[in-house]
Amino acid sequence: MIIFTTAAAGLLLAFGRLSVRLEYQRQGRDDHLFLEVAALWGLFRYRVTVPVLGVRMAAGGIPRVNFEVATGDKREVTETCFTQFMTVFRLLQYFGRLYTRYRQAFLYLWHRLRVRRFAWHTLLGTGDPASTGVTCGLLWSVKGFLAGRIAPRRGTSLRISVKPDFFRPVFGTSLNLTASLALRHLLVAGFYLLRGRGKTRRGW
Repeated sequence: MIIFTTAAAGLLLAFGRLSVRLEYQRQGRDDHLFLEVAALWGLFRYRVTVPVLGVRMAAGGIPRVNFEVATGDKREVTETCFTQFMTVFRLLQYFGRLYTRYRQAFLYLWHRLRVRRFAWHTLLGTGDPASTGVTCGLLWSVKGFLAGRIAPRRGTSLRISVKPDFFRPVFGTSLNLTASLALRHLLVAGFYLLRGRGKTRRGW
């Protein structure tokens, strides 16, 4: 029995895949979201919620962005200024350090990720032409970076766009992603992550 169970688990890890399907669209105050993670040929499925984002003009004409996290019927709202770009840069620096520390694991998964479809279109305006231009430029940089990494993959449908609105606060976006990854690759990446943590603790 133990041998049979071990053999079955080995076959599942050898040939099983983890699939992710994400569809998100926001127009005005209306949101549509579908996120599904499936494994073992659909025997395991898991759905989660993601943050919701909106833009408004606060007192004094300062553009602000609202982040709403929905969990069932419960919503939590936080707000920050578009002018506080240092917060964004600190986050980018943090993720940069995280990537450097676990670079081997990230690259291993990235090169083995199978992306079948990636479409991301955005309409953005803060109510201020200067901050709209800067924000759209940063967004184009992010999308261009992703497109440059995804485009060489075979069988991938890729479409991206950023449309600025310089005269009113508005945010609309649609994202469609379908990707999959072999389960055995997740195990190998986990080994790289553990090794990266070990090096950090020893001060390598």
